[in-house]
Amino acid sequence: MSAFMSEYVFSAAAIPHRCRVPECGEDSRLVQFDPDWLTNAMPESSSASSCVRYRPRNIDVNVTLDYCPADLFDSSVTVECDSYVYARDNSIVYDFDLGCQEFLRVLPGTLSSVGTLLVLPVIGYISDKFGRRVALISSVFNLALIGLIRAFSVNYNMYVALQILQTTLGAGTFSSAYVFAAELVGPKWRVVASATASAMFSVGQAILGGVAWGIQPWRYMIMALHIPCFLIISYYWILSESIRWLLSKQKFEKAKAALENIARVNKTHISEKSMRGLLLPPVVTAESTKVRVLCLVGR
Repeated sequence: MSAFMSEYVFSAAAIPHRCRVPECGEDSRLVQFDPDWLTNAMPESSSASSCVRYRPRNIDVNVTLDYCPADLFDSSVTVECDSYVYARDNSIVYDFDLGCQEFLRVLPGTLSSVGTLLVLPVIGYISDKFGRRVALISSVFNLALIGLIRAFSVNYNMYVALQILQTTLGAGTFSSAYVFAAELVGPKWRVVASATASAMFSVGQAILGGVAWGIQPWRYMIMALHIPCFLIISYYWILSESIRWLLSKQKFEKAKAALENIARVNKTHISEKSMRGLLLPPVVTAESTKVRVLCLVGR
């Protein structure tokens, strides 16, 4: 899950950019990034990016991409860029021509956090109402489907809208998986299961770094991350529902069937006495209640 929550770090990565100078023959966003004449057209920048250029003069001079004299520009006046040249094209900054609009570049990360916050009460209700398995699989499906569609975004607004929709409907994957893992094991192994689930969060970050390093175009990177998630949908038929949730909803027959299946897979046997102890709720009698009350009063 952590790989999907942090994927925007690479898909919306900052890339070096500068003003495009059409007076010097630049007619696209992927021309030579630092030609020899660059300081004739714009101030030197300590960073790899620039957002201003010198104001052009109305002088008729023959220029090429290799030759653009300083006489074409008034170095005493700077103007903001109206178009950009980029050093690379592996980010939404290039595809959607964000240039110096830094707030638009980082907005997907902010909305990702907002979506994660919004989903927590919703996924908690779904998990308690319909079961841990339904909550997990539905979250994974939403995450995979919306994430895959986002890889085909045709403009910035579509990308951002799908980003917040994906996190709102799919960010419950980790919390659902965490609860599911903790309830699948007994008290003895609960700490181990919880620690393992938490460790997987860091593993996801490492996997994301490897995928982003190997697949640099942001659209293909998103596809590579999300397509394998569709395989997890098959877990709906592989995993049994949480026994504890079934018992809390008094679905004793389903809980019994799940326990028998677990015993069969582990090549063991659950005695009838143990089965009754697991499935039947404790009988509370008036006498036992009276004893508890007396004990409390005595204290």
